[in-house]
Amino acid sequence: DETNIGTSVSVAPDKAGDVYFLRSRLNANDPANWVWETDVSKIAPDLTVSLIVVLGSVNANTYGMAPRGIAFDAAGNLYIADTYNNAIRKVSGGTVTTVFSNVNLPVSIAFDSIGAMYVATASGTIVKAPLSQATLTPIPLTGGTLGANPSIAVDNSGNIYVADFSNSQVKKISPSGVVTVVAGNQKYLYYGGENILAVNAVFRAPRDLAVGADGSLYLSDTGVNRVYKIDPKGNLTTFANIAGPLAVDSSGNLYVGSGGGIYKVTPTGVASPYASIPNGVGAIAMTIDTGGNLYI
Repeated sequence: DETNIGTSVSVAPDKAGDVYFLRSRLNANDPANWVWETDVSKIAPDLTVSLIVVLGSVNANTYGMAPRGIAFDAAGNLYIADTYNNAIRKVSGGTVTTVFSNVNLPVSIAFDSIGAMYVATASGTIVKAPLSQATLTPIPLTGGTLGANPSIAVDNSGNIYVADFSNSQVKKISPSGVVTVVAGNQKYLYYGGENILAVNAVFRAPRDLAVGADGSLYLSDTGVNRVYKIDPKGNLTTFANIAGPLAVDSSGNLYVGSGGGIYKVTPTGVASPYASIPNGVGAIAMTIDTGGNLYI
């Protein structure tokens, strides 16, 4: 079944089947001035939609839609990369607080297994806040650099995976800061591929990625409307013929924000509509909490 949830800008599923979503939509009281409202809402298993918290408004002519990325910490707190306000927000118990107010254009956010926060900025810098520390510090990188507007995910070993949109590659940053390319080689005039090594593929617009429990990577290439799967051995295959922001639950189901809606893709690659977002710009980020709730 499907439910109309408006204009979504960011998504995340829990074991109870609840879906939470971050969205921006035109303020009905001021549509002429392109004032967007941002809120977090929840879709229950019976498809009931309830408002959790209102985050505020932003003028799209000046700032665009401010939120760009969301993620949960191990305690179940939701964090939001508030891009055009240069801030990281925390949502806990319906209350919004500012955790960091000096991050230059944060575009993606992730947590590792011990609770450290990682934030990617629009300039391609990765900053980190270790557990229980209130300071974000840049991670020194060796062996490579990142392009603008990267999307990040962290595996259970503390490796950071980056969808490097500007360079059409997927890169891995080790805990010691060493950068290696795991997918994408622009020497080959070919988009994607079937049953090839990921390092030999060329991507058109790698926008987002997610890490599965088995270490597989899922890469969304909006340029060719596909999600690719890269297994732990580095083999690349087409996983789904849709594209958009990604999230993986503990059962291995992949959620994809595509075409104004959210799709659920089973571990065997069967895609079906999960929630409809008509008349909107669609989701731009998704995440899953420790209970399996999907936030958009």
